[in-house]
Amino acid sequence: MRRIILLLLLVLPFGYLRANHWNPDPYQYPDNMNVVGVIEINGVEQATEALELGAFCGEECRGSEMLAFYGGLERYLVFLTLYGEMGDVFTFKLYNHASQQELDVESEQTIQFVANQVLGTVIEPYVFAFSGVSLSFIIDARAIPDTAGMVEGMGTYFADDLCTLRAEAFEGFSFVNWTEEGIQVSTEPTYAFIVSSDRYLEANFSINSYEITVEHQPEEGGIVEGGGVYDYGSTATVTATANNTYYFINWTEDEAVVSTSSIYSFLVERDRNLVATFAQSCYVVEVSADPVEGGSVEGGGNYVAGTQCQLVAHPSQGFVFVNWTENGQVVSTQQNYSFVVDDDHSFVAHFEVLYYSVLATAMPSNGGTVEGSGTYTFGQTATLIAYPNAYYVFQKWTENSGYISDNPTLSFTVTRNRYLVAHFIYYDGLEEKELKINVFPNPTDGIVNVEGVTKERLSVYNLYGQLLLVKEGNQLDLSQFPDGMYFLQFQTEKGTVIKKVLKR
Repeated sequence: MRRIILLLLLVLPFGYLRANHWNPDPYQYPDNMNVVGVIEINGVEQATEALELGAFCGEECRGSEMLAFYGGLERYLVFLTLYGEMGDVFTFKLYNHASQQELDVESEQTIQFVANQVLGTVIEPYVFAFSGVSLSFIIDARAIPDTAGMVEGMGTYFADDLCTLRAEAFEGFSFVNWTEEGIQVSTEPTYAFIVSSDRYLEANFSINSYEITVEHQPEEGGIVEGGGVYDYGSTATVTATANNTYYFINWTEDEAVVSTSSIYSFLVERDRNLVATFAQSCYVVEVSADPVEGGSVEGGGNYVAGTQCQLVAHPSQGFVFVNWTENGQVVSTQQNYSFVVDDDHSFVAHFEVLYYSVLATAMPSNGGTVEGSGTYTFGQTATLIAYPNAYYVFQKWTENSGYISDNPTLSFTVTRNRYLVAHFIYYDGLEEKELKINVFPNPTDGIVNVEGVTKERLSVYNLYGQLLLVKEGNQLDLSQFPDGMYFLQFQTEKGTVIKKVLKR
């Protein structure tokens, strides 16, 4: 139990410490005991830290301790240690440190010493009861209003004691003065006086007032309302109203955002400077192409209300611009479309693919047939095939008299209108030209030798006029081809010569 008492002495807060009036010598006695108690005078429990309790055996002081306030218990207690030996009997006295005199009060209580015994607890303390003619007075005080602050220092005091009252304002309030029966006695929050009678005092507070200022930027963006002086704890409401073509963004204080609502309500606890930020109305203009590969568009983005927007459509190669639409409705057939922005928009630029004509003919007309002519969209692949008639051989494709290919099958990507000519050569009698060329052996089982040419271009065709082989020199290898009739065409400086060769 003693350990618990010592722990409480260390943990619980004391009001203040001062030197004792009586000073017993604990080293002269072999044992001790402890008492946890309160002090009553004329039946009134004392609530002051000015009292010292002394324990005496005869005229010798065997223990003394100050009455102290313990916040955790909300009570004034004395933890008294008695020094002595078995059989000692103790009586008690009081000393008032405020008046610096021993009180003329008596106690009929005695405690017989028992080593290591503990009397009383913090829950049920031992009562040291005194009575006498010495006057004690009640000093009471309260905060007006009671929600505005707190006061301390009230309690029971003896005549000539020094009483110190303290007033502390809560947040949002300020101390005004001390009054007694409506009369001001002090304007200081700490009020000290010598006790000579019962007294009731009031600590008066007045509520704090704070200024709420409102600003806006830019100046032409709108108007703000709600600034002024407000009492602490009241609700202030500030309002921001945007002008035409502007919109409200947020309320800031010291550049920090405090609200994104144009109507901002809050409890007033301090001075505040609020700024309403406006911005000019901004609309989104979206643009897209249909089909995506049909072209590109420009002019989309964010626009301030009332400004001019210009949309431009750029057709891709092989496409042509048709119109601009919004929500399926045609708004313009011009590639460049301008308008004043007054709302969000979503426009589509429509493109159409271009169609091209591909025409192929045979020359001479009885030399063969061609297929693949027709109408194509841009980017399509056209394939032309030239088929020679009997006794004719396909020679080449030309366009605008320019050489294109000597392959009877011609494929290309359509990007424009085209007119191509398939040229055929009638082979009968061409061997009789002035230029004499000898081909041997003929028939052949694969290797063919050519006399009368040096480094001329040699082309091999089958009976269908399909080009099978092209080389330069005076020897051909036909072993890779099946047995049958083949045409050898020699392109020389003097003209074209065709020879028939039989492979078997």
